[in-house]
Amino acid sequence: MSAYSTTMNRTSKPFNPLLSETYECIRPDRGEGWKGYAEQVTHHPPVSAVYAEGNGGWTYEMTADAESAFKGTSLEVYPKGVSSVGFPAYNDRVTWIKITTCVRNIVVGKMWVDNVWGLLFALS
Repeated sequence: MSAYSTTMNRTSKPFNPLLSETYECIRPDRGEGWKGYAEQVTHHPPVSAVYAEGNGGWTYEMTADAESAFKGTSLEVYPKGVSSVGFPAYNDRVTWIKITTCVRNIVVGKMWVDNVWGLLFALS
């Protein structure tokens, strides 16, 4: 679920699937009911949709959509997609919007990534 667990060291081009390309992951070694799906919904702008569920009774949904702005020596990425984890047995859902990611020193120097702003979330 953490889209930021590797951003500090990941300065290469991200995975960019083809339009309507679907990734399906079913893990029988994780027990019955563990599966995940991801699909590239649009290519320009790039938008992806993700759905996963586990045998513990949880569901995960995400849309990955973003706007970006080049600031001369840095690139700022403003996520517009929403992520949520649901626990249907408890009628609970946690929803959040990702924070801004800045890629610094694109032109000169060692490139590095900075995650900024606050995390917005809602319980329902």
